[in-house]
Order: sequence, then C-alpha cells, then structure tokens
Amino acid sequence: MITFSIAAAVLIAVAMLFVVPPLLRRRSGRSDAGPDLAIYRDQMADLERDLQSGALAADRYEQARTELERRLAEELESDSTPVAAAGDGKVITGIVIAGLPLLAVALYLVIGSPRALDPVQTTPDAAAHSVTAEQIEQMVAKLAQRLETSPDDPAGWSMLGRSYSALGRFKEAAEAFGRAVQLMPAEAQLLADYADALGMAQGRSLKGEPSRIIARALAADPDHLKSLALAGTAAFEIADYAAAIGHWERLAQKIPPDSEFAQSIGGSLAQARQLAGGAVPAAKAQSSPAVVEPVIRGTVRLSPQLAAKVSPDDTVFVFARAINGPRAPLAVRRFRAAQLPVAFVLDKSAAMSPEMSLAQHTEVTVGARISKSGSPGSKSGDLEGIRQPVKVGGSTGIEIVIDTLVP
Repeated sequence: MITFSIAAAVLIAVAMLFVVPPLLRRRSGRSDAGPDLAIYRDQMADLERDLQSGALAADRYEQARTELERRLAEELESDSTPVAAAGDGKVITGIVIAGLPLLAVALYLVIGSPRALDPVQTTPDAAAHSVTAEQIEQMVAKLAQRLETSPDDPAGWSMLGRSYSALGRFKEAAEAFGRAVQLMPAEAQLLADYADALGMAQGRSLKGEPSRIIARALAADPDHLKSLALAGTAAFEIADYAAAIGHWERLAQKIPPDSEFAQSIGGSLAQARQLAGGAVPAAKAQSSPAVVEPVIRGTVRLSPQLAAKVSPDDTVFVFARAINGPRAPLAVRRFRAAQLPVAFVLDKSAAMSPEMSLAQHTEVTVGARISKSGSPGSKSGDLEGIRQPVKVGGSTGIEIVIDTLVP
C-alpha cells in the first residue's frame, strides 16, 4: 500500500506541474458536479489488473495512468490560490489544486490496501458519484484521525498536507508535510511540498526556513522540477536575479519547450533578466569593488584502481562546500558513472539555496563522490575524491580524482 501511495503521489505532483497554468486560466462556467469517482476507480483497477496479468507493459501502464490523471484534472475546478513562483505571482505559485489532491485522499480512503485494487473486491456503490464540500471535510478529518493512530505513513501525511493546502489551511498543511519529512527526510517531492506550504503559512514568503528546506530538496535531487521552481522564486524574492535565472534556466531545459509551463517559466525568466540588467544604484556602485564571477570549472576522473568497484549507473555528485562551515553543499552537479571522466561547472545555477552560495566564499572544498545508493550523503562503500582549497571565481582546469573508498 505504501509503495502504491507514494507512486500515486509522485505522479499527481508531476501532473500538476503541467496542468496548473491552463486550469488557472479556465473560466468558472463549469458545473459544480464532482468527478465520477466510481468510474475513475474502475478504470484504475482495470489498468492494475492488465499490468498484473501481463496484458499491459509497465511503461504503457505508467503512460495510461498519467493520461487518466490528466483527464481527471481537467474535470476538476480549482479556486485555490497557487503558491508564489515568480515576481508577479504567476509562475509556480505553490502548485496548489483543490480537486486533484482531494481526489487522492478519497481514493486513499477507498483503496486503503492493495486488495482494494482488485475489481472483484469492489462494488458499484463503493464510492460516491460526486463529492460535496461537506464530504471533503469529512474525508480529510477521517484521514487525519487515521494518521494519529497510525502515524508511520509518509504517503498519508503527504496527502493530508495536500488536502489542507487545497483548503487554504497552510499552517496545518506544513505540519502534515513536516510529519511526512520526518519519515522520509531525503524525499525531494516531500521537501518541496513542505517548503511550499510553510512559505504560504508565513505570508507567501520563502525566506528563512522554506529556503533551507528547498536546499535540502535540491541536495536530494538537483533536477527536481518543483524544487528548481521554488529555488528560483526564493532567489527572486531577495533580488538575487542571477541565481533565479540560473534555477529557472535549468528548469526550462527539463520541460517540454512548447508546454504552457515552459511559456510561464519563459515569462519569469524575461522579468528576471530585465531586472538583472538594470543599472546598479550609484551608492552601491561607489562602495562595491569589482565582483569576480563565482565559477569553478574542472574535470572528474576515476582512479583505475577503483574501476572494478563502480557500475555504469552509479550516481556521481560533484560538489563545493565551505572549508569552515556547514557540511551542506553550496553547489552540486550530478552525473552517471558511465560519463567519467566528465567536465563540470559549478556556478550560481548549481546553487542549493540563495542564502548559501559560492559568492559568499573566497575558497571552498571541491569534491566528487560516487554514491552506490544514489543519495548525496556520504555512506560506507561510496568512493570519493576531495580537493581543497579551491579559489572561488574563475578557477578553471582543476582535476578531481576519485581515489578513496569511504569506510
């Protein structure tokens, strides 16, 4: 049940990234009738049955499931305010949709165990054909009550957090996501949702703790879409337009260029570039010395003596961190071991947080780690190479040799 629920939550999160903009522009002239949950559940059960019987390949199953989520999202009307994602509040504004998360709660309560996915186990009247506001409140309350008695369920806490967010109860949403993060501290999606809700709860601002949580999300997955979007928003909020541009450019490279989401990101990028290109105030220009661009370039290679201990699909993290300071990286890039030797660039676009960047340091430690688990944290059996000190600002041609086995 936990595996299924987590997979469903991830699919819903990805789907929301692509359906939020058109939903926000949709006129309010649709019927108030809720989606047909019985039909949706039956279709989901049919897909699961076909997968288990071998009639449907795993990749086709995922495609069909995502398409079903998309169609369902189009039937739902969202009147919740999305979280801030750019200076004008039009981009990645929290990615809060009422219908989709609440439907996930309904399904969670209906199919609370893997057996419920079997269509033989379900009956035509097992779910209502429409969901009223009162029923939604009851379902959310029921889920909250269940989690208090069975708290070791990160997917359940995540669904509760999404539901509270959809209802505008952001403080409670942040608390729910916080419980989920306690159970899964390195899950990028949970961390991004936690930062999102916490930012909404503190007046639509990502300063402080939300930014630190976003940094943790990017440390867990530097390419996570929502985390990149929120990191750009956090940087924009403190007028660090170069960092915002770096995060959003990286995000734009990972989404379909002709999608609504890409067009929205493009608008935010244009705004950030315009602001970044403005004249520096005279007082600041007179008192500030010339700034060297905080960039570190180099190459990572693997010692031949350790080649036998590495698989092509192992994850390679290249990072920079303060010599005397927190262990959290200031910047990170991720590669596959099959790419070694590989050239890397650490700059603002690789920053983990606008509040912790290379620009704040003159010298840093630069290292590379081959993670057998795919986690950025150092673990026994990983392989790494470290070089320090490395000057920040135009450092080029440095070489890092991965030659040490982590005990």
